[in-house]
Amino acid sequence: SEGNVSSEPGAAADSAAPGSEEEAAAPPPAEELGPKELLKLAEAHLAAGRELAAENVLKRIIEEHSGHPIIPEALYRLAEAAYNSGDFKLAISRFQEVIDKDESNKWSAWALLRQGECFEELKQPGNAKLFYEDVIRLYPKSAAAKDAKKKLR
Repeated sequence: SEGNVSSEPGAAADSAAPGSEEEAAAPPPAEELGPKELLKLAEAHLAAGRELAAENVLKRIIEEHSGHPIIPEALYRLAEAAYNSGDFKLAISRFQEVIDKDESNKWSAWALLRQGECFEELKQPGNAKLFYEDVIRLYPKSAAAKDAKKKLR
């Protein structure tokens, strides 16, 4: 049949015997990846400046794995994508989703700090200061609080 890769002689897809090391070394298709692997894929997209691709992967994690413990981080990374794209108002809203999901998760302190940074980008230093103060008050022993203290100096 025309366009069928497997009918072509020597096609790479057919060269690995089932169960061979070559077959095992090939990465699974994206639709077979679990939430942790998808999160790594999204992080790679973010690191490469591919925010839209990262957003698509992160939205998929959130939709398909709603009860998974990785969700707060996926929400945080989704907010990061908006921040990196310069959409600070959307980022503020998305960072708030991280906090609303569970204030005790480790991503909430960072989300609050990043909301302050969004307000700085929006030329609202007074609002930014309020968020930095909240990070220190609500998460005093966190690394985010340490960063917030630096920003208040």
